[in-house]
Amino acid sequence: MKATIGVPKFSELGLLPGLVECLDKAGIKLPTSIQSQVIPSVLPFKHHHLFTAQTGTGKTLAYMLPTLHLLKSQELAQKKPLTMPLSPRALVIVPNRELTMQLEDVMKLFKHNVRLKALGVMSGQKWGIEEKELREGVDLVFGTPDRIEKHIKNGTMQIGKLAHLVVDETDTLLDAGYSKYIKTLTSLDTKFTFVSATFPKHMQDFISKHYSFNQGHNLPYIKKFIEAKTHLNLSHLKHEFIQLKEYDKNPSFLQKLQEIHSSVRASGCMVFCNSIQSARATQHFLNGNGFEAVSLHGEIPPKRRLEYIEKFKSKKAHYLVCTDLASRGLDFPFIKYVIQYDFPKTVSDYVHRAGRTGRAGSSGTVITFYRNKNYPVIKELQTSYEKNKPLNITSSAFSAKNKEMIFKQKQTPQQKLSDLLKKHK
Repeated sequence: MKATIGVPKFSELGLLPGLVECLDKAGIKLPTSIQSQVIPSVLPFKHHHLFTAQTGTGKTLAYMLPTLHLLKSQELAQKKPLTMPLSPRALVIVPNRELTMQLEDVMKLFKHNVRLKALGVMSGQKWGIEEKELREGVDLVFGTPDRIEKHIKNGTMQIGKLAHLVVDETDTLLDAGYSKYIKTLTSLDTKFTFVSATFPKHMQDFISKHYSFNQGHNLPYIKKFIEAKTHLNLSHLKHEFIQLKEYDKNPSFLQKLQEIHSSVRASGCMVFCNSIQSARATQHFLNGNGFEAVSLHGEIPPKRRLEYIEKFKSKKAHYLVCTDLASRGLDFPFIKYVIQYDFPKTVSDYVHRAGRTGRAGSSGTVITFYRNKNYPVIKELQTSYEKNKPLNITSSAFSAKNKEMIFKQKQTPQQKLSDLLKKHK
């Protein structure tokens, strides 16, 4: 890839040469817009940060590269490994196990050159393996809130010596009921970074209550980077809307599948449904009509989820039928199609679903089936697409489901974590 005028190289962002070498070996030559803005700002680690950018713009490396740079720089300054039993030096929080597994793949890029110990913690993974790794010592932990909380509760992880904290998908975690959880963690004596694909009102309210974008304020200062396109409909994608006039949508669905299947076989397609029941029925319909499909939703056991994802990645299955569980952060660069079999419940869900294709600015098509009652949402999406008008991003179905689970518990995760940290002090 030739250097683009005005776009710096990774080597010009202040990163350690070893990190740049790893990127080069992986064929990652030039930073994206958000990476070129954020990385040089975060690297001195003088301030807290918040940055938002559309899905598929490289946010993961935008926070992971500075984190690895910090950890390795500390080692080089001390001229020895700084890995400590039970006490990671950096922590990354993500909303689900699929994103945890994705970060494991990212870390493989840096395994040999950087030589830092990293561990993903998540449900469905053997507890004993995680405990053993933590007791031996790791530099970086990434995982889901509940699993992190469980390790703190069991004394298998201590977070009092963190040098950096990252909250990925902050908008989703806040909307899912983890506001006090996040506030508790960011009260630790460490620099933190909030990362998000959107900057909705509930996130703005949380920030304004606890932090400040202005220096000299009595609240902790956060340096922000809000990309101009953050709340715009993804304009580099083709958006196709198919109106349903009959109650049964499967005839229209089948017709569209037959039109695009040859292209899907060479790439891949995610099919979104609004419920587990719908996802099951849709997968059955696809397989029954000769379209090899696997599923991803909350009732599939963790090990089987991994098997299905690998089958989809290897193109042994061309369709991944899923709920909104799969709409947050998952990166399958080969996907050229997203089909919304069920119309999304919110504009936020549309944006996150659509963002599973067209990764890193590549082409992609979003096909959405709708009925007359859905037209106001479609009108808003079309206006955003045609006039560059920001969308009204609110809550999401993904977050609503998590809130239901939290409500059923006697004590919320954020209350538990706050109590645990008080005991550790």
